[in-house]
Amino acid sequence: AVRWGMFDADMEPMPHIAAYDAYTETVGAGVFQKLVDKPDGTRCYVFRRGQETVLVVFNWKDEAGAIHIASPGTHIEIRDVMGNIVAEGEGQYALTAGMWAQYAVIGAAPDNIRIE
Repeated sequence: AVRWGMFDADMEPMPHIAAYDAYTETVGAGVFQKLVDKPDGTRCYVFRRGQETVLVVFNWKDEAGAIHIASPGTHIEIRDVMGNIVAEGEGQYALTAGMWAQYAVIGAAPDNIRIE
């Protein structure tokens, strides 16, 4: 049986609780700005978190898609669904999207970032 709660029948934490924690830690009190919805099924939710921008990127069709991020002169940090830093870049990054959410934490406000 599929259980969607945070704890199983024995009151043990379910494995996905770590993914919820990563989302909360990464997006935090971020304010939703916009959705970039591409025809290939790639979705990019854009949040403003203080002077930073957080992107939540995935492909709901579970196909290979991509988001190109450009923000000249800013640091870009890529995190996996569990919040682990998996890549970093300066100014631009091409993020391959799959079924599992990934995060891009960008050291600039949303107005200073181009997402394609």
